[in-house]
Amino acid sequence: SGIILCIRKTEEILKSEVIENGRLLYVQTRNIASKEILNVFSVYLKSSNSLKQREVIGLLREKILNDHSIQVNNIIIGDFNFVTSTLDRNSQCLNRIDSETGKVWCPFESEINIQDSFRITNTCRRLYSYNSNRDKRISSRIDRIYVSSSLSSRILSSVFIPNKVSDHKIIKVRFALKIDKGPGMWVFNNQLLKNSVFTESIKAI
Repeated sequence: SGIILCIRKTEEILKSEVIENGRLLYVQTRNIASKEILNVFSVYLKSSNSLKQREVIGLLREKILNDHSIQVNNIIIGDFNFVTSTLDRNSQCLNRIDSETGKVWCPFESEINIQDSFRITNTCRRLYSYNSNRDKRISSRIDRIYVSSSLSSRILSSVFIPNKVSDHKIIKVRFALKIDKGPGMWVFNNQLLKNSVFTESIKAI
């Protein structure tokens, strides 16, 4: 297993760390022109092993919270090897790994306030990033890019690009570099609906 992050020359690398060899990599960048700082995490979770997946998610959570990275925009890119929605499997149901790892991932999403970039512009669409070469019946969207909610209004589109060397597609997300001032569009983080504290506080209003 292994992961790699390629950073454009328009970005200055401020920090970098291999948190878990072959599984979790962290880079903090600053755009040379705009001075925008981003925390970028590359993740590769072990397939068919929820315990190992949850261990890496724990390391990711620890890094973000201990470094106060929640105060900076985060982008988390990876092959997660699990999904959180039945829309993301052609079987239209979650498997055991999805259910077990999702119990840790979904609260984590809410805690650090991140959103699935694809679902921001494709609420109910079925599109798969992985089509198994070994079993043509298996397709899923286990490859995802999560962004801080403060970046959500800048997501323009997500494109999945097939390639000849892998049964995983390349994911390309287009961001708006600048948002014009005005009323804009407010985007609700629907992951909060899975947070019992949030839902109970709304009921009490």
